[in-house]
Amino acid sequence: MPRARSKLLLGVDIHDAAVHACRVRATDMGPEILDAWTEEISEGGGHFSDRAAEALRRIVRKNRLNGEKACVTVPDSQAIYANVILPSNSRAELQGMVELYVEQQALFPANGAVAGFTVLHAVEPAGSRVGIASANRLQVQERMDIARAAGLTPSIAVTGGLAAARYFAHYIRNDHRPAIVLYGESGAVCIYVISAAGLLMAHTVSLDDGAAPSPDAVIRGIRLAAENAPGDAPGRIIMCGDARGIPHPSVLELELGLPVSVSVGDEYTPSGLLDTLRAAGAALEMDPSQNSGANLAPRRERREARGPVRARVVWAALIVFAILIAAAAGYAASVSRARAGQLRAVQKRL
Repeated sequence: MPRARSKLLLGVDIHDAAVHACRVRATDMGPEILDAWTEEISEGGGHFSDRAAEALRRIVRKNRLNGEKACVTVPDSQAIYANVILPSNSRAELQGMVELYVEQQALFPANGAVAGFTVLHAVEPAGSRVGIASANRLQVQERMDIARAAGLTPSIAVTGGLAAARYFAHYIRNDHRPAIVLYGESGAVCIYVISAAGLLMAHTVSLDDGAAPSPDAVIRGIRLAAENAPGDAPGRIIMCGDARGIPHPSVLELELGLPVSVSVGDEYTPSGLLDTLRAAGAALEMDPSQNSGANLAPRRERREARGPVRARVVWAALIVFAILIAAAAGYAASVSRARAGQLRAVQKRL
């Protein structure tokens, strides 16, 4: 049995039709999901943020989650310059990407919620490898506001696919070869090559009009990411997220010659979000800057932490009560003896 560390976290995933939330516990074997809830977002009038907040509020009320800190996912397709593979090993091209990133950060600061720039083996014959995870500030702010309106305290926002990749780095910890994670969105498929050490390569296949990418484009993107990833060739493919834009597992196995597993259950599902939820909580646990402060743990963990303290208080109260009873009994006995002595003295005088 994995030994659990004392962290309980809440992950929130907001999609077009539903809001998903889960409570995650960090263990030595990786994040473990404890509870998961789903509420559909009502159709009709009103702003999407208001309807999504109401759906999340129903989850909060039913499960008494008010005030808990949460990790909120932001779609990868809403990230600016997110996770690209440069076609050449040009230092000028890499420098240009860095300058664009710095300019974008100045124009659209992410309020510290989502920001990061990673260069993996930046200049090699196979090409420059650059991953940028800086989400659109408005998208981050919208999801933060939805969580606040529902009664939660959003502590961090992460792009969903990167969170999933961080989770699956634990999931494949015993594998000798990297894995390819396909994270599906309604208008994009995010491709991650990961090892037990973390992210090796990232690539996104999307269409400007929001339609799902073609199977051929996704397979080309997978090959491109796998060829540019450092180290050993990937040994398998893991699907998660919205599978509508991902080719069927049988097609992937035939074209790429790798075994395919679907992250939720063992079936081909158009909405495999459970691992994304688990990853959302894992991302918060893995961020040391967000783990300071005594108020991080949800109410249930704080109750568990207060258990030993309460036990000590109860025992102290019982000891004090016993001392008071003994003192009262001693006083009553001394009074009784005094009265008996007085009675004997009176009897002698008579």
